[in-house]
Amino acid sequence: MLLTMALLAVGCAPASRSAAPAVPESSFPLSLRGQDTHVQFDFKAHPAIAINHQFQSDELCYLMIGEAVIMCTEDGSYLIFGPGDGVILVRDNPLSQLRPASDDPAGQEWIDVFGTIFLIAGSVDRLPDALSDYLATPGPHHREAAALARKMLADNGATLPIAGRGNTFAITFRLTESGRDKLSTALQSDDATPGVLKVGNIFTRRRDNPLNKRLP
Repeated sequence: MLLTMALLAVGCAPASRSAAPAVPESSFPLSLRGQDTHVQFDFKAHPAIAINHQFQSDELCYLMIGEAVIMCTEDGSYLIFGPGDGVILVRDNPLSQLRPASDDPAGQEWIDVFGTIFLIAGSVDRLPDALSDYLATPGPHHREAAALARKMLADNGATLPIAGRGNTFAITFRLTESGRDKLSTALQSDDATPGVLKVGNIFTRRRDNPLNKRLP
């Protein structure tokens, strides 16, 4: 229940939920390990967020990573470099179709809470693959993607601020050996490729997404 209160308090649950209690002082960090990253959540952190985004109905939270944004929605998540340019991280979020077997509202809260946690962790774990894919068929933000990959390698991960509905928190992730190898290989291949950019991986989820208007 402590973990439920923590995530509801940071505002990642859908807007239809009632106001949640403040995060208890004893709330603990949560760590998850994926194939390419080791992710630790810090629900007590409240970092400044560079973009003040107006959430749309299906959007749960967003993460700032360099000049890019990771947008988490009920259906999946996306790494967005700029208007009309991004990469899918998690496609068809399987938890989005789960509903509690009973009418107990607490059951849906558990699904919302853990679904959002796993979606965030899964999205971050997909970053090395997503950046590798983007660099293999570079789009208009090729330089930004390469710079992000190099910084992730140099720092062995990153600390990312997250904005939910009404509050903020943070995660810190480190690269596993698999994650480092994927980024290193992608950058080596990219450095060996002639400097001709082609528009690839174009992603337009919604033309009127206000987040796009705030990206460079």
